[in-house]
Amino acid sequence: MEILLPPFRDRLLQLIPDIQGAIIYAAFSGGKDSVALLTLLSALESELKFTLKAAYLNHGIREDASRESLWVFNFCSERTIPLVTESADVKELAGREGINLEAAASRRRYAFFQRLVNLSPTSWLATAHTLSDQVETFFMRLMRGSGAAGLAGILPLRGRRILRPLAVFSEADIRAFLQRRHLSHYEDPSNQDLTLLRNRLRHEILPIIRRQFPQMDQRIHDATRIFKDESDCFVMQARHLLNHITILGQVIPPGALDSIHPALQRHVLREYLRRLRGDLLEISLAHVEALMPPNPSTRHLSLPGITLTRQKDFLFPRDFSAPTYSHVLPTDGDCMIPEICARVRVCLCRAEAGDKLNPSDSPAFTVEMNPKKLRFPLRVRSVRGTDRYRKQGSDFSQRVFEMVRAAGLPAALRPLRPLLCDASDQPIWIPGHAAAAHVKPGPNTPRLKIQMDGIWPQAPFQSPDV
Repeated sequence: MEILLPPFRDRLLQLIPDIQGAIIYAAFSGGKDSVALLTLLSALESELKFTLKAAYLNHGIREDASRESLWVFNFCSERTIPLVTESADVKELAGREGINLEAAASRRRYAFFQRLVNLSPTSWLATAHTLSDQVETFFMRLMRGSGAAGLAGILPLRGRRILRPLAVFSEADIRAFLQRRHLSHYEDPSNQDLTLLRNRLRHEILPIIRRQFPQMDQRIHDATRIFKDESDCFVMQARHLLNHITILGQVIPPGALDSIHPALQRHVLREYLRRLRGDLLEISLAHVEALMPPNPSTRHLSLPGITLTRQKDFLFPRDFSAPTYSHVLPTDGDCMIPEICARVRVCLCRAEAGDKLNPSDSPAFTVEMNPKKLRFPLRVRSVRGTDRYRKQGSDFSQRVFEMVRAAGLPAALRPLRPLLCDASDQPIWIPGHAAAAHVKPGPNTPRLKIQMDGIWPQAPFQSPDV
């Protein structure tokens, strides 16, 4: 029996415990690693009762792309392995997103892979990353200043149902396997291009280090497992914090990171960028630390694939657009504002002269009104440029936008502050300010108490349905 087959089989079943009936796409480029992957999977297909298909993406970058495509087609055809192919304009993506060709190719490749696994809940995709790729990636990320998350390297599973079953085998293991099976492979000419960092590492730098430290690959493999565990712990905390400090998942308000340890701040900001971009390709430590407090005065921060705006110490995507909304309030009960993850609570009550609000109420976001002076039904909606009203204690009406600006909200975020209106759409209250003068309750009169939760700078309100 082939000596790589038992450990490969064990690894595959560890990654896909319910493998029977699954569809496994093998990422296939014709290179030695992908030939080994496809051959090993083919040897197990009937035994483990899964369906094997090869997946090939033509990046359209190299001059030999058509020859490579033909080689891949012939290899699969000779073995009656179904082949799924797609072409991508990597150069166009690199130019449009302002990223290098390697990052653009990776983005297109994994988008292709994700589309395949999304075809069925039983679909998986296997890539041909090896232990040697792990070592190269470790050194590349080390030289780029990556933290624990980056140094964790190539993970056994990427996202949902993309796996790396060859990651326990070295390049020497793969070459010996191909020789024993008399298997040929397609040699990518760019693999010899020493202007590329990975190739310089592979052909010049790492051989020298391995001669001095023969156990280096296994030591780095052990280190990446530790980095992964530590990174997973930080990421879990970071995502929890991010859900609580952000407004609509995209806006980080002033001071939200100040009480967080710098080590955790970096992970929170990495997860923030991942949420906005979809990945962290080309995001370095310098990019993350540029977002950390104390913040510089830079208005726009151009990062690979995204531009952020920092205004009045808020941080948000430059293209952020606050949603518009309008909801009718009940006369007694709760109303959700899902567009801004907020809640309005309305309660009819009696209050004697001199009564005060509950100590747990925020006076800026809780108000009492005389229901006899109101025209029902009340409505809560986003602010418009023409809105204005006369506050209690004031002799003239003011524009609501100016009230919100005075509260420290940038123009792009002002619609996040909900406005309370009566049945005629006349504004009567904006949280953070006094209500309209004409709705002020008198002594010994019924009162309508209105409270808004989830309005910055209060702690965000998270509805179970949001």
